[in-house]
Amino acid sequence: MTKEQISGYQLFMLSTILYMAGAMGSLFKTLAEVSKQDAWFNFIFSMLYAWLIAYLLYRLGAAYPGKNMFEICEAACGKWLGRLVNVIVLFYVLHLLVRDLRMFGDFIGTSVLQRTPTEFIYLSSVLLLIYYATGNVEEFTRSVNLLFPVILSSLLLLPFLLANEMDFSRVQPMLAQGPGAIVKGGALSTGWAGEIFVFGAFLNYLGSSRQFYVSLKFGIVSSTILLTVLMLLHMTVLGAPTTARAMYPIFTLSEQINITDFMDRLDVVMLGFWMPSYFMKMILLYFCLMAGLSSMLGTGKMRGINVMSGWFALMLTLVSFKSVMEVYRFGSYASFPITLIVQFCFFACVMTGMLLRNRGKRKRSRLPGGSAATTAGGWAMIAVALAALFIGSYTGHLYKLYGIIGAWVYAAALAGSVTFNALDFWRSNRIVRKPAGGRQP
Repeated sequence: MTKEQISGYQLFMLSTILYMAGAMGSLFKTLAEVSKQDAWFNFIFSMLYAWLIAYLLYRLGAAYPGKNMFEICEAACGKWLGRLVNVIVLFYVLHLLVRDLRMFGDFIGTSVLQRTPTEFIYLSSVLLLIYYATGNVEEFTRSVNLLFPVILSSLLLLPFLLANEMDFSRVQPMLAQGPGAIVKGGALSTGWAGEIFVFGAFLNYLGSSRQFYVSLKFGIVSSTILLTVLMLLHMTVLGAPTTARAMYPIFTLSEQINITDFMDRLDVVMLGFWMPSYFMKMILLYFCLMAGLSSMLGTGKMRGINVMSGWFALMLTLVSFKSVMEVYRFGSYASFPITLIVQFCFFACVMTGMLLRNRGKRKRSRLPGGSAATTAGGWAMIAVALAALFIGSYTGHLYKLYGIIGAWVYAAALAGSVTFNALDFWRSNRIVRKPAGGRQP
């Protein structure tokens, strides 16, 4: 039996889809409520938290090669404590899946298929999850290879399609609310960014833990740039008050696309491009749930527990929330403390167990980046972006020009960080992957 594997490029696409789809639900609404016209500065904080999670997963993968995070937890913490921690993680992943299923069903039922019972939408979504779980992650990533360029292209086209609707006076004055509102919005966004944690279930799918870290890190920073641009579009096209009132701001934004007098209702076309990304995110969560259950039960296969787990998730989706507003409040405000508590418990237990088991054994840990120049350059750009953000937010209310300069420096530094991470990603995957013209055994 051949071992399932995915490439660094595929992990980059999966991480981008999971990171983007999570924020495109209702996060824009939450950030507009908290940070108002400065909401597009929030994503750097969630990016740094996601980088921290990616680094900790890298350390686990380097210490226990060939194992996923559930198997590592049992190996580091022992059988009983490890299983207890794994149960907590599985409940966390299940709550993410149920929340996304309910939010997706309510969105489709209220915005697109108003006459279709939402229960049927939930059922159709769960059947799709069960269908994909009859295969494996490697087969799923092949469909991602086909759909990712289409999804990315549709997002990159949005600024051009909405160029005639933009009004930059809606984001003025920039950075005038002080650092408190920006930090508060950034903290709330980490609840969604922490979902990058589920990739720990696929640590054993890449041949190199360093490649895992670099690919995941590049997917996170690329998504941060895309989310920043999308949030800026919301602010300049809809404005902060409308974005905060809309239940699904991304759909409201796409409704503003109007090219001449006969090319309207392109929002339906754009929705057809974005729906697969949300499905892919739920499929990733479901694969993570299956990986955890199969590791704990020792089955090694997902198919035996697939259908039963799908029906259980459907039942929880139907009974967990009374209304869409409950889902929104839970996803926007409760995700932050739940994510921090669960992930802190997991890493604290596993890292402590690793230190106790490796006591007396000294190993030199290599930094997971590529060359020292690109790694240092990427972190220098992040330092510049944070400095510009905080200096601008402290002085923006005194003079309007200070806030504008801080915003421009922040945007340029964030773009520079993407460039350095892209070089690191290309170098890492160029070294690790097999030559295309190599002989097959």
